[in-house]
Amino acid sequence: MAADPGPWVVDASVAFGWFAAVPGSEQAARLLEGAPATLLVAPDLVLVELLNEGWKSLRLGAITSEQFQVLANRAAEPFSRLVPAAALLARASHWCQQLDHPDHAGSAAAAQARTSAVRPAGCARSGQLHGLSLRPTG
Repeated sequence: MAADPGPWVVDASVAFGWFAAVPGSEQAARLLEGAPATLLVAPDLVLVELLNEGWKSLRLGAITSEQFQVLANRAAEPFSRLVPAAALLARASHWCQQLDHPDHAGSAAAAQARTSAVRPAGCARSGQLHGLSLRPTG
């Protein structure tokens, strides 16, 4: 079943689930089922965070160098819009203070995208990276 067309604000933990079998991958994959109709938005910093997550998995031996390269080469493809992080700092700082939580650049990305009904697509991060298998999208 495809996801509601959104827009959805995606963080790195969700995006990593598009490439690797981790807890939450099935839910993350549902967001891609509706593409290109599903609007997936994120700050451009998500690409660096996604690469960092892949690097950690590579260092742990959970993925191969080839799998890491697939991630590096295709990380941006699923996103409908990547918003420059610099444009989000003031809005993100507001949400950090309001919600007493440091990770609200995604909310700011949604505001920047000027969407009216935004759903966060975040999921809990897992420290369990062993046994991942990277899969290309599309």
